[in-house]
Amino acid sequence: MKKEKKVNWTLIIILALVLGFIAYIGRPVDAPESVVSKPVVVESIDDLDKEFKSSFMEGCMEDGTNARYCSCVYDSLTDNFTVGTIIDLAIEGDEEMSWMNPYIEACL
Repeated sequence: MKKEKKVNWTLIIILALVLGFIAYIGRPVDAPESVVSKPVVVESIDDLDKEFKSSFMEGCMEDGTNARYCSCVYDSLTDNFTVGTIIDLAIEGDEEMSWMNPYIEACL
């Protein structure tokens, strides 16, 4: 029987949060190079959405999770929330990210 892999949503959201933070406020002046090695420059909301999706997909698939499943979850979330709202919910939500469950379950 095939063992299901658990998606590390906390890691995915942390990556997205870091990306969003850098995109919204730019690289902090006093941040050590090891903390922010490559600032993300976006010229529009569309660019931010693309960067967020790229980070989300990379984090979701890093443990071998199917790309189609990750894309479904991403689409389910962004059909219901803006990227900014997803980031806010991730910051305010519980550690298990249970607010995402209905959107995850829609893709199972």
